Amino acid sequence: MHLASGAHAAAAGKAAGFGGPYLIFILLIVAMMVWMFTQQSRQQKQKRQMQASLGVGERVITAGGIVGTIRAVEARTFQLEVAEGVTLQVTKSAIGGRYQGDGEPSS
Repeated sequence: MHLASGAHAAAAGKAAGFGGPYLIFILLIVAMMVWMFTQQSRQQKQKRQMQASLGVGERVITAGGIVGTIRAVEARTFQLEVAEGVTLQVTKSAIGGRYQGDGEPSS
């Protein structure tokens, strides 16, 4: 009887010791995932605000690298003039940012 209770205590000790290092590892992974999710949410919010603030006459660059000037703003799209007499209709989500002339978008 004494042996059985000792075996039970040893099994309980192994179970408790098993989770320590793994628990810390799991918590670090969860914390990293939460941090990445909040960063992505913040970036998406900033991009939506930038897209909502764009107006007629502004130079923009699309996610695909097309540079143009906004000629009309519609509910979900922009009319983007990319060359004289050449207008493209692009979704608002396709706009990467304001164009500064160096090829890089600006928020």
